[in-house]
Amino acid sequence: RRPPRSTPSNSSAASDVYKRQPIESITIAVLIFHSSGIPIRTYRSEELYISDDMIFGGFVSAIRHLLDELFYSQESKSLSVDHGQYKLLIEFYKNLFSIVILTVRDSFLLRRKMHQLVNFVASKSLFKEKYFGKIDELALRDIDSFVEKLFKVKKN
Repeated sequence: RRPPRSTPSNSSAASDVYKRQPIESITIAVLIFHSSGIPIRTYRSEELYISDDMIFGGFVSAIRHLLDELFYSQESKSLSVDHGQYKLLIEFYKNLFSIVILTVRDSFLLRRKMHQLVNFVASKSLFKEKYFGKIDELALRDIDSFVEKLFKVKKN
């Protein structure tokens, strides 16, 4: 017996088409961290946001401590962490920096965008092993523009 058309089976052509459809995930925040754990840039969504700055600050602090541990025990290049109703997507680049995305849902498109951002930031050659608090402002503006266009977020 075949299932009704509204509920395609896992092997049906309709199910395959559904699986290939892009799912756009809402990005709540994008953060760029130096490997030392220092946040370099933070961006937040204007549409969907965490209403309390203290809560967002707590996220940044928790992420920073998590990254401190992960940079030293790094086994994979990317990581996904569930945190209540939120999901943290993290991608490392050669022990120099990491990109962290706070979202409500993971998706292939979002991970692809994150990887594009990692490559873009890496192409700017901004980060050295030691961070002294000064980064080329022109390059940072390029990164800001790239992030804002790609994720539809604004610099914090």
